Amino acid sequence: MAWTMQGMDMALLVCEDNPVNTLVLQEMLETFGFEVTCAEDGLAGLEQFAGTPFPLVLTDIEMPRVDGFGVLVGVRQVEQQSGRQRSIVVAVTAHATPQDRRRFLDAGFDDFLAKPFRIDDIRALLHRVDPTLGTL
Repeated sequence: MAWTMQGMDMALLVCEDNPVNTLVLQEMLETFGFEVTCAEDGLAGLEQFAGTPFPLVLTDIEMPRVDGFGVLVGVRQVEQQSGRQRSIVVAVTAHATPQDRRRFLDAGFDDFLAKPFRIDDIRALLHRVDPTLGTL
């Protein structure tokens, strides 16, 4: 799904249990024009996703109640049951070795964002998941 500034929905979901990480990620994404909905953990994120089709979901891996792997499974279940278009789900984690990255991609995540991240890392991620975003 493309998210251009010309009329496409620019909403996305962030599932992150650390309030500081949530705020940093939200502010960085809003810099690029996204409308960011934040959930304090995976369960809250899945509840948000069930009601709203977000084209992009960024989820922390280690969270209480439902972790990032559970978010991925839940998102895919909602998509399958509702017939929604497939969302891009990105693992956001401090586990940043090449083996970790491979584990997340093998599990079905569309991409990976290592913590700590900078705004240039967010920009690169957005271009990887959708090259039509143009110059952010």
